[in-house]
Amino acid sequence: MAPAPARPAEPLPPPQATIPAQDWDPLIGTEPLGQYRIVRRIGEGAFGAVYLADQLGVGRKAVIKVLKGASPVLVQRFQREAAVLASLDHHHLVRLYNFGQLEQGQLFLAMEHGGERSLEEELRREKRLPESRALLIAEQICDALVEAHGRGIVHRDLKPANVLLGQKNGQDFAKVVDVGIAKIVSPEPGEARLTGSGVIIGTPAYLSPEQARGRDAEPRSDLYSVGVLLYELVAGRLPFDGATPVDFIRAHLTEQPLPLRKAGVPVQPFVESLILRALEKEPGKRFQTAAEMRDLLAAARRRLGAKPTQRWTLLAVAGACAALLGLAFYLLQGGGSKAVEAKSVAAAAPTAPPAEAPAQATQPPVVPLSTQTPQAPGAPSREAAAPATPTPTPTPTPTPTTEQT
Repeated sequence: MAPAPARPAEPLPPPQATIPAQDWDPLIGTEPLGQYRIVRRIGEGAFGAVYLADQLGVGRKAVIKVLKGASPVLVQRFQREAAVLASLDHHHLVRLYNFGQLEQGQLFLAMEHGGERSLEEELRREKRLPESRALLIAEQICDALVEAHGRGIVHRDLKPANVLLGQKNGQDFAKVVDVGIAKIVSPEPGEARLTGSGVIIGTPAYLSPEQARGRDAEPRSDLYSVGVLLYELVAGRLPFDGATPVDFIRAHLTEQPLPLRKAGVPVQPFVESLILRALEKEPGKRFQTAAEMRDLLAAARRRLGAKPTQRWTLLAVAGACAALLGLAFYLLQGGGSKAVEAKSVAAAAPTAPPAEAPAQATQPPVVPLSTQTPQAPGAPSREAAAPATPTPTPTPTPTPTTEQT
């Protein structure tokens, strides 16, 4: 029996396009509270996912932060973040629009879309920032901390990813996010703390030494983190190297940061001194308040001023302008013609006789006694200016006799 003819192979179906994982997120497209439409996921942190959303009826962007997990401690922390953010009002802190619970049961925060990009993204693109720009961003972060610390709130997780950058008046405008994750420094009487001593919360590369030891964070801990961040902005690298979180924790506790100029970073000495002071291991040796650090950052930025090449260019232009103005003024005053005229007049004028030297007082000449003529009493003196000097009568010389000779 002859074998049946083989059936032609059916063509394979075309390969299906790979769908990005985030497109499978069930929250995308939902409308929390009927006020926001979640567009896409833009990040994920230790306590929740972050989404970009449109605020319906307002025409502005918003950031939705959704808590992942159902631990009672995490729920408490998230609810506290909403209450903290609602109490803060500062132009360098993101504003809280709303908070609530999704239909799926997760808690969420709807916050201001604070900037075009994160400082982490900017640093990844630029590698390192000029001194003046880095100082401005750090100054604005400290300004936000003045408000938070004044309410008894420590951020505890300051890092480039938690700073958003925008533009205002042609320069960087920073906004600090995730302040609500911070622990309240001074809880109300009878209120349980959400985190206990010995628990490390924060990013290892930016932890203060006291946080690395598991101790309670304080406002000066945030200033240490700002110092790490500022070092990274200026140098393009962290002050400590580490391959694991444990490496970073050990470095914060025992190692000294490499001085910027020794690392080949072109930085002004007073800027380096400011950064290293923020990175002191002992809190008492750092800046004591965010306001103090903010003011010194601003002073350092003003001290930088224009670049040296710009200063020399300005001085050269100013000198040239001054010279031209001086020449123009001289010509307008007829300085050149007056000089020639004065020279001609001086040449034509008769030469004046030399002035006689003033007469010096001299003693009257001494006349030999044999030639002086006696003056009659009351007769005028030969010298009108001086009274006559009486002359003694000469004694006649006796004629020698024959006996005497």
